[in-house]
Amino acid sequence: MVAAPAGLGKTSLLMQIAASVATGTPVAGGLLPAPSKTGKVVFLATEDPLSILQRRAHFIVRSLEEQGEDREMVERLDRNLKFFCAQTKVPILLWPDNIGVPGLDKLDILARDARLLILDPIRRFHYCDEQNYSQMAMLFSLLSDIAANNDCTILFSDHVPQPTSDADLGSPSAALGSNAFINATRWVLNMSGMSHMQG
Repeated sequence: MVAAPAGLGKTSLLMQIAASVATGTPVAGGLLPAPSKTGKVVFLATEDPLSILQRRAHFIVRSLEEQGEDREMVERLDRNLKFFCAQTKVPILLWPDNIGVPGLDKLDILARDARLLILDPIRRFHYCDEQNYSQMAMLFSLLSDIAANNDCTILFSDHVPQPTSDADLGSPSAALGSNAFINATRWVLNMSGMSHMQG
């Protein structure tokens, strides 16, 4: 999970991670190392319009070229990275009273042969209360099934409130919708704005 308040660049970071897994290059000049295994990445963006996603994709290609990567690397990116602008056709996985079977089936199909599936943000893929442990546990059970069925990793973003103090920055609770978020995830990255310096 990548957790952050709105406007801090979750989608941009996820796109860089997607490009990293698709091409075998490090993220942000080494912020995260290059993956040991590359492969197909499926990215479902549900908030940004197509024009913004295209602009960000062009930035990633330009960044690879500026790092001196050859044409084969750019072709690998084009071959392995699949973006979907899903603003109006989000596959819903869970409703308060039942599982979204059509959405679940669609996501399972998209995840086939994928090394990484990215959902941005997770809130758009369900209509449940993120403070409800049982509902979120069910959501993550469905995601775990998709990951297991297709031998892929699922990475998602989540909107969290702006920290109220510098002490809250980087704390596990900063990423909480429900405790189920932390209990069900193996890796959590909390993004935050720059803190104020004292004195």
